[in-house]
Amino acid sequence: MKNPKRISKIKKIKRIRKWKIRSLVVLCTIVFIIVLLFTFIYTSLGIKVISRVLEKVVPEVHIGHVTGALNNLEIDDFSFTMNGVDVSVGKSKLSLSGLCLIEGKICIKNFEAQDVSVNINTANISSGDDEITHSEPEPKSTERFVLKTPLPIELRSAILNNVNVNVDQMHFGLSTFQGRATWINELIYVSPTTAMDVKAIFPDTIDDPHLVTKEKQSPQAINEIIEDLFNKPLISSLPTVNIPLDFHVSHLTGTGWQLHMGGEDYFFNDVVIEANTNNNLIEARLVETDAKSNYGNGHIEVKGHIKLGEQWPINATINGKTDGKKFTELNSQFDGQLLGVLSNQTNIKGNNQAKIRAKINFSEKYLPITTKINGKHLQWPLEGKADYQLNDFSIDLSGLVNHYNFNAEGNLFSKELSKAYFNVQSDGTNEYLNIKNANVTLPQGGFSLLGKINWLNKLRWDSEIKFKQLDLTQWLPTYPIKLDGQLVTHGIYDERSWAINLNNVDLTGDINYAPLQMNGDVSVNSNQYVSANNFNVNWGNNIIKLNGSTKKEDLVADINFSNLNIFDSKMSGNIIGHFIANGALEHPTVNADIKVNKLLWQDISLDQATLNGKVSYHDIVSGDITLKVKRLVTNSLTINNTNIELSGNEQKHNLTLNMVGKPLSNQMVLEGSLNKKRSEWQGSIPQAIVMLGHKNDWKINNPIKLNYNITRNLAQISAHCWLNNKSQICLDNDVIFANKGKATVSLNNIDLSLANSLINNQTNMAGYIDGKININWDPKFKIPDIIAYLDGKNVYIKQQIASQTLPIPFDLFKINADFNDKQANLSWKFGFSNLGKFSGNLRISDPVKEKRLSGQVDINNISLAMINPLLNDNEHANGFINSNLKFSGSLLDPYITGNFDLEHSEIKANQLPVDIRSIMLDIDFHGKSSDLKGIMKTKAGEININGKANWQNVDNWNANVSVKGQAISLNMAPLLTMQIIPDIRVTANQHQLDLDGQVTIPKASIKIESLPPSTIDVSSDEVILDDHLRTVKSQNYGMAINSHVLVSLGEDVTIDAYGLAANLQGKLFVTQSAKGTTVNGQINIPKGRFHAYGQDLIVRKGEIIFAGPADQPRLNIEAIRNQDSIDDNVTAGIRVTGLADEPKVEIFSNPTMSQQEALSYLLRGQGLNSDEQGDNDMFTALLIGLGTAQTSNLVGDIGNTFGIKNLSLDTQGVGNNQKVVVSGYLLPNLQLKYGVGIFDSLAVFTLRYRLLPRLYLDVASGLDQTVDLIYQFEF
Repeated sequence: MKNPKRISKIKKIKRIRKWKIRSLVVLCTIVFIIVLLFTFIYTSLGIKVISRVLEKVVPEVHIGHVTGALNNLEIDDFSFTMNGVDVSVGKSKLSLSGLCLIEGKICIKNFEAQDVSVNINTANISSGDDEITHSEPEPKSTERFVLKTPLPIELRSAILNNVNVNVDQMHFGLSTFQGRATWINELIYVSPTTAMDVKAIFPDTIDDPHLVTKEKQSPQAINEIIEDLFNKPLISSLPTVNIPLDFHVSHLTGTGWQLHMGGEDYFFNDVVIEANTNNNLIEARLVETDAKSNYGNGHIEVKGHIKLGEQWPINATINGKTDGKKFTELNSQFDGQLLGVLSNQTNIKGNNQAKIRAKINFSEKYLPITTKINGKHLQWPLEGKADYQLNDFSIDLSGLVNHYNFNAEGNLFSKELSKAYFNVQSDGTNEYLNIKNANVTLPQGGFSLLGKINWLNKLRWDSEIKFKQLDLTQWLPTYPIKLDGQLVTHGIYDERSWAINLNNVDLTGDINYAPLQMNGDVSVNSNQYVSANNFNVNWGNNIIKLNGSTKKEDLVADINFSNLNIFDSKMSGNIIGHFIANGALEHPTVNADIKVNKLLWQDISLDQATLNGKVSYHDIVSGDITLKVKRLVTNSLTINNTNIELSGNEQKHNLTLNMVGKPLSNQMVLEGSLNKKRSEWQGSIPQAIVMLGHKNDWKINNPIKLNYNITRNLAQISAHCWLNNKSQICLDNDVIFANKGKATVSLNNIDLSLANSLINNQTNMAGYIDGKININWDPKFKIPDIIAYLDGKNVYIKQQIASQTLPIPFDLFKINADFNDKQANLSWKFGFSNLGKFSGNLRISDPVKEKRLSGQVDINNISLAMINPLLNDNEHANGFINSNLKFSGSLLDPYITGNFDLEHSEIKANQLPVDIRSIMLDIDFHGKSSDLKGIMKTKAGEININGKANWQNVDNWNANVSVKGQAISLNMAPLLTMQIIPDIRVTANQHQLDLDGQVTIPKASIKIESLPPSTIDVSSDEVILDDHLRTVKSQNYGMAINSHVLVSLGEDVTIDAYGLAANLQGKLFVTQSAKGTTVNGQINIPKGRFHAYGQDLIVRKGEIIFAGPADQPRLNIEAIRNQDSIDDNVTAGIRVTGLADEPKVEIFSNPTMSQQEALSYLLRGQGLNSDEQGDNDMFTALLIGLGTAQTSNLVGDIGNTFGIKNLSLDTQGVGNNQKVVVSGYLLPNLQLKYGVGIFDSLAVFTLRYRLLPRLYLDVASGLDQTVDLIYQFEF
């Protein structure tokens, strides 16, 4: 028998073994899980496995690349996407410290993330709102839920770079965030932290479809809007907000912060934030920053606290100070409750000085408010130059929205309003505003206003306005207004009706410097009711008189506008009119009589126009209207007489037009009718003729039927033709003008000679043209679809050039065009009757957007013989022009390839001033560049022409050309013959043209008998008029021209002009720029002769020195009498020195002698005899008189050449007081005289200025100095 104790012991042992096995299994499992977990999170392989599993389980997550473990984890290209939310992180790092677990806390050694992007579209975020719409809201508990961490969490380092968050149209971001924090229980300690370039960008406008829907709703009355808004508290209740965590921000700093709100940018630098939160109590220990905006810069500091519960009590202090010497300090304190009375006390000191005391209660309806603002000065912006200023002001607002008082007084300054004193006393409700008294005093006058504005149901007003010498010139300088007087106005307005009444009007003043008088009563409303009681307006002799009413069937109006230039300074003429409105308002009759005389306005002139008519309404509109016009002139049309008559009624009416003008005259009859429903008008033109000149009359072949459907807005015209002998222009089919339609126009046997009367007299055409134009339009087409062709027969053009005719015969003339929104094609073929052909085609694909270009142009053997009719019998031109150019690229960025050649040319033309024998020209195009090579053959040799152009950037193109070679002869006999050797370089771009190089003139002959008319100065007050006697504006060429050219004169350059026969040598450097033309260099006269005083004087010395403007050279010229014809071995001559516009002319001799003795040697070749002094004196005077008479024309011409008007050499005085005088005009009223005594050698310098037509101021300097006032009498 078994032992029970042993059996029990065995069972107990077995049980212990089972528990041991089970415990071992559990322990092994736990160890395995821990090892497995650590393997996953602390090995690179485990982390990769976790990332792949996470992507499978959560498809919205994508991880690009993972390396490391939790102690050094790096993740690249992380993204999370779901409806309305898109998160991406470019690169992130995470490092955990496992040893911290031993200390009983979790340590994050480092967390980094860069290129963080979060995009949230709230409209696409799915929610469960629909499912709980009808469920009862759960009561919210006021008890705080505290979020505690079981173990302290320590974030030792956190770095975020380039973070951007977009929520709908709002944008938030920062460039760098760096800090650390500790979370213990429910408290988070934020250690010193830095946030750089924090941005909060709010949209200027919000695209909210709900707002659009509200706008489309029927408008609500103003009083209803105010009542709906304020008949309940703006803030009736606020929730208790319990924050599950407490925060302690020790020191948060940053700079470069930006806030964009309301279209304005605000910038914050040196931001410091120190704050605490304890449940729903938020305390700002310190918030300060340097702020910048468009309105001012300064420093802001905020301290205070707010509790997000109970009555939401708040206590805060805001201090601010603007930058700059004239700073403004602000101290504002808020105390109270958001669910109770909130009070504010604000003191502003410094440049701005004001006090604000206010109380407001958001928790009561109709918003009780009490506000008092007074101060000495407020301006906006707060610093710098003020746009607006308010000085010595007081503003008081108290009461409720449904019953308030508003009083204000002060001085307002602004850019537009230099100074305005205002005083307003008013009260009101949510239904009206009652202005008890409002006075505004301006620097020039003022006005007062009292009345009432009511917006209950309709906008109504009833007010009295008094103007006290009000002058608005300062604010309306281009249209100044001055008013004095008074008026009473009342009226109503809503969307369906309106009415305006002006009573007791008594105004005087002026508008646009024209006197104004207005008095009487007038009323107008939306029911076409007009009433006036002796209402008169007189504005600058433009008179309007209105009396009677449409209701009483006796409204009479008269206008007399005789001073139209007050409407427009370029308008003149007069308008007289008389209007009478009779009959009841339902059946009115209006008679009108208007006359317009001598009307001028801009490009339009009208001699006379009259409009007479009578229009009445008795169920239908009927009447008779006649318009007559005499002499109407525009830029392109002159109408001598026009007579338009319209008579009948709606159901049957006729219009007759007779117009005589140039180049167009017209006769037409129009018949029409409107159906009873007034939904469709039908008409016809049975007769019509258009006259375009002599024997150029176009008539219609059959009546034209017209139709206009008013309800459908459709117009229709029937097929018809315009005929001129055998020429026809036809509309082939009936055309309906609607959103979609088509039309075909045919040209048959059009005689081109008919167009000669429409174009200038320099061009005459002959031949015939056939063609057709098909037009299709459709809303789907961006541009109409047009297909057209022209085919010419025996086309012949004669072009007048100077006094000769150039004939251009065509044996081939074809043009084809095809335009639509996909492509535009143009092709042509011209043949010139054995003188060559010109053909081509161009295509623009997608002409609306891309404008891609393709095509080519061909010129085949166009002969220069075409110009032979312009040459004389013994002259000719031969040669051929060939070209093949291909186009690609786009219209705005073209590519051109191919060549253009002129070859085998031979030119013999005595009419040309240059001796060109032949020209060879070759231009090669390489896409966006081209090369030019040319040779011009002359009698002396060849001249090479080379150049390049580049348009890689169409807006920055450039080109250069060089011309260099042998001499080219210029023959403009008998005035000029010259040989020129060019070495010139020209460069150009879209902004300027530069010319530099050298021009050598080895040989030239200049012969001038008299100055050509072109050298005569144009009057400074010259005015150029066009054919219509309108001032022609001077053209302003956009390209600047700069030149730097050296001109060299060789040894064989001669001049023969005004008695001077001489050689010229020298070099001139000619420079032209925006500042003008300057010349530097010297011209020498190595030898020459000058015929003057009846003698041939020899040029002994000649220098013309240029150092500035071309018309101001410095002269140094000496001419002496031939030594072979003078006695006593004496040298006598004339010396000219000084500037060309102020030359100094003197007679000199060697040896030195008296002026009369030297002049005697100059004129006679011998001196005076002292024994016969009286005879010699008389003879001397005779010689001088003779000499000055002979040279007067020459001296005058020399003066004109150098800018001195009326330069003359003459004698003055008698006997021993005679003297030689050189005089001329430097200015129109300033005369210069220089006189030398013949017998006493005394020189006198005189300036005479004309003050009035006969009054002169004369200043003389000689032996004595005198100032005389001379008045000239005539008997």
